[in-house]
Amino acid sequence: MALSFGKSERGKPTVIYRGFEYWKKKENVSGTISWRCHQFQRLNCKATLVTSGNRVVSDRQPDHTHEGNPSKSMARTAVAVMKEVMTQPLATPSSSQAAVSAGLGDHILMALPNRSIVARTLQRHRLKVNGAANGDELMWG
Repeated sequence: MALSFGKSERGKPTVIYRGFEYWKKKENVSGTISWRCHQFQRLNCKATLVTSGNRVVSDRQPDHTHEGNPSKSMARTAVAVMKEVMTQPLATPSSSQAAVSAGLGDHILMALPNRSIVARTLQRHRLKVNGAANGDELMWG
C-alpha cells in the first residue's frame, strides 16, 4: 500500500496508510519516523507505524479500534493547504477554497466541512498569522 503524506489542519505532519490517518510521534536517531493513529486519545487506538522515507518499516498493532475514513483525512489535508494559500497577500477565503477544491475528487469534497465553517477557519488563520507577524499576543491557540 502506498503512503500519502500531508498535514493536519494545524500544520502537523500526517501520513495516510491503508485508509487510516497517523500523526507524527517522533523522529528516531536512525532516521525513521514513528507515527501514532490520530484516534489515539479519543478512541484509545494503539495502532502505530514506523516509516523510513516513503516506505513502511513496521506496522505495529495494525488493528485499529475504529473504522478508517481516508476521505476525511484527505479533507483535513485540503483545509491545511487552504490555510497555506491564505498566507498569500491577496488571498481570500473564497479564492483559497476554490483554488484547492478544483483539484479534489468528489469523495473528498463531500467530506469537507461546510463552506462557511471553512471560510471562518481561514479568516481566523489569517488573523493568527498576521498577529504573530506583528508580535501581538494571541487570544487562542
